[in-house]
Amino acid sequence: MFDVPNVTIASKCCLEDPEWKPPFEAGIVITNFAFNGDESTPHLHMTFVPYSDNCSRGQKIQNALAQTFTRMGYKTTMEQARDASDELVWRDTPEGKKPQMVRTAYGAVEWIEEQKNWIAEDYGKEYRLETLVQG
Repeated sequence: MFDVPNVTIASKCCLEDPEWKPPFEAGIVITNFAFNGDESTPHLHMTFVPYSDNCSRGQKIQNALAQTFTRMGYKTTMEQARDASDELVWRDTPEGKKPQMVRTAYGAVEWIEEQKNWIAEDYGKEYRLETLVQG
């Protein structure tokens, strides 16, 4: 995880310092990372905060999930929803009919899956572990 672009590990000292900010404009600040290898199913716990600086709307610095991942190259995409008969779905608003949108790709999920695959491959090589995917 330490070699992943736009990811930084924040210690308690960093988080308590009001002047500290990550060394990138958009990325992930990991506040907790733990590997549980002593349980029947080895697994990771990771707590992270998406971080975006120089935002054009709202606060200058935000923890906007979709915006952060888009800036990192993992775009969230939307398209107009379709019903069971493949017709476009519209919703009535005071301003008139507007398209009902649905998320077709979610950048955060793509990033998380990429990290899981990278970790599984790295640990597999180094510790000769095999990944078993359930479900």
